[in-house]
Amino acid sequence: MCDSMLAGVLLLELYFAAIHDQSDGFNLTRSGRQWFERHWKPVNSLGYRDAEPAAPAPGQRTVMILGDSFAAGHGIERAENRFSNVAARALGPGWKVYNVSQPGWDTVDEAKAMRAFPVKPDVVVLCYYLNDIFHAANEAKYPLTFSVNLPTGFMKELVGVSALADYAYWRLARGGNLSGGAGTFWDTLKGAYADPAVWGIHAKALEDIAAYCRENRITLVAVVFPMLQAPAESAPITGKVAGALAAMGADVIDLTPAMQGRPARELVVNTLDAHPNEAVHRQVGEMLAGRMHTLEASLSPR
Repeated sequence: MCDSMLAGVLLLELYFAAIHDQSDGFNLTRSGRQWFERHWKPVNSLGYRDAEPAAPAPGQRTVMILGDSFAAGHGIERAENRFSNVAARALGPGWKVYNVSQPGWDTVDEAKAMRAFPVKPDVVVLCYYLNDIFHAANEAKYPLTFSVNLPTGFMKELVGVSALADYAYWRLARGGNLSGGAGTFWDTLKGAYADPAVWGIHAKALEDIAAYCRENRITLVAVVFPMLQAPAESAPITGKVAGALAAMGADVIDLTPAMQGRPARELVVNTLDAHPNEAVHRQVGEMLAGRMHTLEASLSPR
């Protein structure tokens, strides 16, 4: 009996150490790191999960998808299933789509990357998620009162050497992996958007992107994602962001209405990863392609 149990544990250990991979939102788990090693490709010379940024063919329209992990496709195993790639296929050969995104970026990072990119696009699609305000919160010294509960003591040592223990720990601890639980994270987020100093800094960063687009005759489209675990509760914030971007001249797609009323399991990658799943990427990609076709007649001549 003991021998059988030991053999079973060893087999599980081997499975989780060598075979299993699954993305997680914070990339804290062993399986999450293995997921990145196996699926985060292609990576071009600029460090983006995309093909090399070749110049467009004569007459081709160009679109820059600008964003963070949502745009980069965190949790999407095949890059061709991200919304940028879905849109590129739907748009056809008359368009060239560049993905300029990195996990962990905020609005300030995105503005820098937009300016540095070697191709000036006809359209910039700013992919916005609610944690984009965190840079402004830090600058305003607004207290971000949440942190990840990492394993400590003996559990830290065990998780460090055992793939099975790592798998079990993060799934058992997931309900409280933010200090104070998900409510604290959500309250912090709402508080940051309500704080005048934080919002003032953040609005200035958004205006920086909008101004660059206006000055360079680039059409700015903004895709605003709600928190996929709570789309309806996100509506006051996404509405505020969408309204501000529209006032800055952006063509805004607020995804909140499209996501409301749907259970989180239909929207997110998995129980450990709250990034949008392939179905949401497909929906957003098709929406974007439709918007590009609508805007095409108003774009500056090539």
